[in-house]
Amino acid sequence: MKKLAFKGLALALVLLLVLSAAAVAMPKQKVEKAKVKSEVQLKQEKELRNREITKTKTAEAGKAAVKEFNGKVVLNKKEMKFDVPPVIKEGRTLIPVRAIMNGFGATVTWDEVSKAVYVEKGDVKITIVVGSPIVYVNDKPVTLDVPAQIINSRTFVPLRFLSEALGKKVDYDEKTGDITIEEGQEEAENDLDEAELNENDLDEGELNEEVEDEAAAGENAGSEQDEGVQDETNDLGNEQQTNNEE
Repeated sequence: MKKLAFKGLALALVLLLVLSAAAVAMPKQKVEKAKVKSEVQLKQEKELRNREITKTKTAEAGKAAVKEFNGKVVLNKKEMKFDVPPVIKEGRTLIPVRAIMNGFGATVTWDEVSKAVYVEKGDVKITIVVGSPIVYVNDKPVTLDVPAQIINSRTFVPLRFLSEALGKKVDYDEKTGDITIEEGQEEAENDLDEAELNENDLDEGELNEEVEDEAAAGENAGSEQDEGVQDETNDLGNEQQTNNEE
């Protein structure tokens, strides 16, 4: 009986020790987990702060590098107006792509997913990706000194590159800061050829009208002559009939 009681007491003591150890270990585990979670959270917050700092510095550096364009942009002797004015960056004049392309009569398409601008006019196709120094003109790569970028929700591209890629002639006046864009020699020759073709078509049309008028006049004259002959024949017939009666 005493042995059974002793075993029961020993078992109770062991169980008590196990429960006590478990009770001590659980808070310790919670503390360790909380510590690890806190360290991870602090690390994430630190990385987020560093990203924000880097982003801010990059934006400030970009703004500092961009200068205001104080000149005029004249396209085919007409001054262009912009809702967002052109800027100068690293010695290059950047201009809102859609505004200048509308002035050129080109088609502009924007792809939000790839951040790409597609410009097309005639047989020239240009692909520009924001932030990339490589652009494609008719699938041929061209390297830009200053890549296209977004400023005030507008896509800006180097003015000279885009103009010359479309066959335009660009002149920069260092004294006034004005930029003049005119038709290039090849484009001007194409316009001249088209004008000559239109003039030839007009001349041919006028010649056809003259021929038609002459033909109509000839037909009228022939008709009048036939009527005169018929009248003379009728008069002779009447005169002969009169003589016979006499």
